[in-house]
Amino acid sequence: TTQIGDNAGFEPESISRDGKIYSRKNILVGNRTDQFIQIVQVKFTETSTIVSIEIQSLGDEVFPIKLAAVGSPEAFYLMDQGMRKWYRLKIVMGLSGWPKRPYNLRPRERKVIALEFERLPDDIQIFHLLEGRQDRVYSWDFYEIELKE
Repeated sequence: TTQIGDNAGFEPESISRDGKIYSRKNILVGNRTDQFIQIVQVKFTETSTIVSIEIQSLGDEVFPIKLAAVGSPEAFYLMDQGMRKWYRLKIVMGLSGWPKRPYNLRPRERKVIALEFERLPDDIQIFHLLEGRQDRVYSWDFYEIELKE
């Protein structure tokens, strides 16, 4: 007989991140390879994780942004904290002319681009954003990204 208050058979609902948006103040980054790029937003949809990064030109010359095409071994991807599972890049938004030609960032310009990936599972709290699956000298990498409520 089941009594009132008995939790037999009760499974807690998993909390979905669908529609959740984390802004700059709720995103902690353990380490990154360059100081002129930063993550400004992480958004979860039903099917994707979208990471928006801001790139700032610090010099007085045009800075060409050259990103590898979707599906390329040099393309961005997300990786779980333990570096066991990766999540592929699906779309890059905000770079006119890409991937046919680099986007030329003007001196002192700031540009926000959105990288849409396969969706991270709800239980992943810390992950990495990496550029290319091989050792690259000039890759843009973010390690130990933690999303805070």
